[in-house]
Amino acid sequence: MYSKKWRRLGFGTLIKCKPTAIASAIQGVFCLLSDIYNLVLPLPVIWNLNLKPKKKIGLAVVFMSASFSIIATAFGLYYNVQIFRAADPTWDAAIAYLCVMIENYVTVIVSCAPAVASSWTNIMAKSPAFLSLQSYLRLGRSSASSDKRSTKLKIYSNPTQGSPTASLNPIFMLRTATNFTETNRSSSRSPNSRPGVPACAALALQLGAKVAYPGSPVYGESISTYLTAFESDLKPTCIVQPSTRNDVAGFMNIIQPYIAGGVQIAIRAGGNQPFAGAANIAGGITIDLRSLDGVTLGSTGQSVSIGAGESWGSVYEKLAPSGLAVAGGRSSQGGIGGLVLGGGLSYLSTTNGFVSDQVLNFEVVLASGRVINANPLENRDLWIAMKGGSNNFGIVTRFDMITIRIGNMWGGDVYYPTEVFPQQITHLCDYTNDKQADPSAHLIVSVGYAAAMGGTLAKNSVYYAKPVVFPTVLRPFTTMQRQLEALRTLRTDTLKGFADEQTKGSPKGQRLIYRTATIKANADLIQTITKRFTASIEPLKPIPGLVYSISFQPLPLTLLIASSSHGQNSFGLSPNDGPLMLILLTASWTSSTDDATIMRAQSEFVRQVDSLSNQQRMGVLYKLLTYATPGFAQDVIASYGSANKKMLQAVSRKYDPDGFFQKVVPGGFKLFT
Repeated sequence: MYSKKWRRLGFGTLIKCKPTAIASAIQGVFCLLSDIYNLVLPLPVIWNLNLKPKKKIGLAVVFMSASFSIIATAFGLYYNVQIFRAADPTWDAAIAYLCVMIENYVTVIVSCAPAVASSWTNIMAKSPAFLSLQSYLRLGRSSASSDKRSTKLKIYSNPTQGSPTASLNPIFMLRTATNFTETNRSSSRSPNSRPGVPACAALALQLGAKVAYPGSPVYGESISTYLTAFESDLKPTCIVQPSTRNDVAGFMNIIQPYIAGGVQIAIRAGGNQPFAGAANIAGGITIDLRSLDGVTLGSTGQSVSIGAGESWGSVYEKLAPSGLAVAGGRSSQGGIGGLVLGGGLSYLSTTNGFVSDQVLNFEVVLASGRVINANPLENRDLWIAMKGGSNNFGIVTRFDMITIRIGNMWGGDVYYPTEVFPQQITHLCDYTNDKQADPSAHLIVSVGYAAAMGGTLAKNSVYYAKPVVFPTVLRPFTTMQRQLEALRTLRTDTLKGFADEQTKGSPKGQRLIYRTATIKANADLIQTITKRFTASIEPLKPIPGLVYSISFQPLPLTLLIASSSHGQNSFGLSPNDGPLMLILLTASWTSSTDDATIMRAQSEFVRQVDSLSNQQRMGVLYKLLTYATPGFAQDVIASYGSANKKMLQAVSRKYDPDGFFQKVVPGGFKLFT
């Protein structure tokens, strides 16, 4: 009865050609094996994820949907075989055909489900209720925020860039499974040898292409663009490149379950702090903020919002058409975050104070994933702490800064023999100690050795915030005799032009380290320090590619007064402490075999400077964070004074009660050491 009905539908013609049935059976075997492979492949990855069992099961169910396709394929294969055994194979052929259709439809549905889900989330992206539900399901309930929208995860609209579906393709899953296999093999020898691997896999499932692994172009570009080789030599397990504050909030939530396993992270903005571990980490996870860009001028033009991943050169370039600038970094390639959070000096500091003093508001992602603002009216204690408190409280995603109206400037570099340097020191101290020092001037006076030149040379870097050629205050530093005319760069230029000049003198990937000290502006003391520095160069001269210098930078009363006028910061300097002189010791060289020699020589010299200045009661405890190196008697946090250190610790306990940024972020200057 059934055979007649199926023949009317045309299946009778199908079974007349047994080669077709043979081909269908062979196809069924391959389809069955393929479906089993696609089902089994992701299961080891899911099993190794550090998720709660409920979430593991939910994720596994998605992939188990492939089992329907396996069942349909198996039935189709069975009935294709039955065609050869049945007296009337019409019924078997019909069932085999239907099974093939079911298998194909299930495959299409399962394959398209992520894309359909992504499209649906794009449609619902403007629904607050949907956003809240999605944020809850993905990351759990987050803490309340003054900006409630800030903690919700981004709904990704691009399925190939940062989409959750992008990381579920077979190639990605195979690579991740391979990573897990390698990790499991190594973990039998050392349980916590690579704690970053499972955390990276979890981040990739959420952030997709924003997670880069070794061997990828994105990973390679990030590693190769640090200022120093000390940072580039470190190889994290993966690099995460968020593009929104929501990505950063998601990162903080995803990373939490892996802390107990020993995972550690580094936070990178520009990557210009020279010492190892400042913004990179071996075997951990580096969060690279450079995609958090954007420069948005406020409606009144008196402030500007700057993404944490911007560079100073980009900021200056974007503000220049409006005749505006900020008192920011002196190098175009320098990043925003490290300089602002460390204090920082600018060409415009004498008038405006430290770079950190220019911040009106920090947008901060806390360890909990909560996004808050810190300003004089909201979380004021955090606002103060972050002005000099470095990476100890949260990840800053945006800086709102004061704008300054400015046109062209005048300045540049002047090189001259070291015999003239003592006279320049006298002029420098006279300027620094002048209570009415011209606030438009900015000075750096240096002496150093360059192996390429085979000798020592002195240099003055002078800047004037107005287009006045050879202003009176700078003439003693620009009109001395015996200048090296070929190296002189005095000119009228833009702020960005001078910042670009500094960038040319700071090539990427060098072996470079800083040390610092602060003293009173006393000419005799500085002359003695300079003589000792010159003597300390002699045993280092055989080192290939050595460039070794000492620089003196004034902090006149006008600068300290300007700093205090912007409200409190965390490093505790006041006009009563000044005027002061910063000392920066800089060394660069080519070979890692000379690392220990250079660092030992620097440390010994700074110890002598501190001892000598303290003996003469001209030593100052304060150390500028952006010039210092952890260890080697460079305890920056302690140099802020005991009261300020206790204040910073109290703020840390309030906003980071579990000590995430003290334990999980080991780089930089910590508060409780």
